[in-house]
Amino acid sequence: MMDYIRGEAEKSNVPSGKIHKLELAAEEALVNVISYGHPSTENALEIACVNDGPHFVVQIKDWGPEFNPVEADIDIQRGASVEERKIGGLGIHLFRKLVDEVAYLREDMVNTLSFTLRLEVQ
Repeated sequence: MMDYIRGEAEKSNVPSGKIHKLELAAEEALVNVISYGHPSTENALEIACVNDGPHFVVQIKDWGPEFNPVEADIDIQRGASVEERKIGGLGIHLFRKLVDEVAYLREDMVNTLSFTLRLEVQ
């Protein structure tokens, strides 16, 4: 999955620094979908990448339980020690910080998560 996303970004001439951010964001998103939405290996994912000029967009579709990372209420517990922190939320926080736009849609039992990197300075 990561090879596909990286390859599509390279074909689209996404700058290497942006590819690194893209890979981190994609890994966080995919780990969440696979770990929490698809505990068995029977479920499928679809990944598509689109370069529309000023933006590179990754879209992940899955048929798991509904989960909207855009509206998820997370508490990253700044200042708390590792021992004091609750598990969860930090990956979503990181994901949101790495990309320029995030969109989520649940339709016909399908989760669609899209995230965008701006390629041109605006």
